Amino acid sequence: MHFFGQYFSPLETAGALITVFAIWLTVKESWWCFPIGIVSSLIYAWLFFDPSVRFYSDAFLQLIYVLLLIYGWIHWTSGKKKSEALQVTLLSGPERIFLAVATLTVALVLGYLLKTHTPASLPYMDALTTCMSLAAQWLVARKKLENWMIWIVANILYVYMYVHKELMLTAVLYFVLLILAVAGRKEWKKHMVSVPA
Repeated sequence: MHFFGQYFSPLETAGALITVFAIWLTVKESWWCFPIGIVSSLIYAWLFFDPSVRFYSDAFLQLIYVLLLIYGWIHWTSGKKKSEALQVTLLSGPERIFLAVATLTVALVLGYLLKTHTPASLPYMDALTTCMSLAAQWLVARKKLENWMIWIVANILYVYMYVHKELMLTAVLYFVLLILAVAGRKEWKKHMVSVPA
């Protein structure tokens, strides 16, 4: 497929479209975001392992996503009645600090390992976005509002990374995901019992 003079593989095209659909379902708080997200993650795991891309950390991330998506699918659908559905909540202050410190620490270690032991592109940025994405996906599974702020920052970094590797459709995808993350935060915030200032 060609778009504005750029070639996009059928795999990248399918991954982009399915991912947008999965995130839109997440914004709408539909449990269908999980099975659709699993398909998207498997497609991108394959794409990122490609020798011309070599985003190994992001490829591994997609496989971890599959596990988190399965967990979220179970967690979101465990209530039998609508009144028992999982509610949007916030992390506590100490939880936020722990998550930030853990994410940055693991990102530094992973970035160093990628830089010294693999031919990975942009190893520290790859590691940081991987760790941020894992943290955000865990928060999605727990239906925590903070997931959207992490996605917003991570998606900005992802756009740069994919433009750098000339994965232009995926860069456009992550720009769309950035917009959806902003919309998702606004939508989820409406459904909180106690809305933060």
